Amino acid sequence: MKNLMRYRLIITILLLILISIMFGCSVKNNEPIENNEPIENNRTEEGTQNYPIEITDGTGSNITLLHNPERIISLAPSHTEILYALGLGDKVVGVTQYCDFPEEVKDKPKVGDSFSIDLEKVLELEPDMVIQYWGMNDELKKQLVDADITLLTFSPESISQTLETIRIIGIATGTEEKAGEIISNIKEKQQDIAAKVKDAPKVKVFYEIEYSSALWTAGEGSFIDEIITLGGGENIAKDAEGAYAQYSVESLIEKDPEIYITNTFNMELQSYTDIKDRPGFENIRAVKDGRIEILDGNLLSRPSQRVIEALELMARAIHPELFEN
Repeated sequence: MKNLMRYRLIITILLLILISIMFGCSVKNNEPIENNEPIENNRTEEGTQNYPIEITDGTGSNITLLHNPERIISLAPSHTEILYALGLGDKVVGVTQYCDFPEEVKDKPKVGDSFSIDLEKVLELEPDMVIQYWGMNDELKKQLVDADITLLTFSPESISQTLETIRIIGIATGTEEKAGEIISNIKEKQQDIAAKVKDAPKVKVFYEIEYSSALWTAGEGSFIDEIITLGGGENIAKDAEGAYAQYSVESLIEKDPEIYITNTFNMELQSYTDIKDRPGFENIRAVKDGRIEILDGNLLSRPSQRVIEALELMARAIHPELFEN
């Protein structure tokens, strides 16, 4: 069990590093494409589309869909959550081993993880659409194309990009109306949270991804940085060298955060004491005041329709006094 936990931690760090690389090197590909409507999106009646249609995925690739997909494989937990939110659970025929929400997805066939895909299993499941987070190597991609499988890629790294991902997946799967409802609901709740924290004082926040051989945090450009800011906090690690990067303990102590936040994926932690007992940490205001929060790692790492739950979770941790009712 300990080895499994450590493996998941290593995978989490690698995922975050890859997100940082992709976001830093390919910002254009991940920017919201809010004005990029399908070239063809005719309807015979409300909620029904005439195919073929053309969409643009998160990489900026124009993709023609000849028909409404009936068998979908998701290669990311966040995309799986979106598909289920759109009411497409019955069409999902394969997922990764890390896809665990909603509960019923655990019974779906597994086709690998974020780094290793079982192509033979994928082809065996006969999907007509595969939705991935990471770019697939050319050889695997060619085999999917040769099998007439549509490949869509989305790697959102902000709330706005997540909403755009939901919108495009909705168009691609004939569930655009449901996607619109989800997006409207998220925007409404985001406005409610913004109104709550608008006049509250900014609270100095530090977010720990992991602390073993080095301290890792979320810097400017990360989803964590965004929800800290929207939740009424000030991320003291905005000066970190990247969206997900190492951070010196000396800088942490010097900037003296008022609240110290980490996540349930941080396998080095068994309790709050593990943070309090670190050398020098006793001088940090958040530690002295007992303001240490361990938040749901799934919510904080999955850009799905649950981004709004992640934002509220962060806002409640930063300003609990505003969410008492």
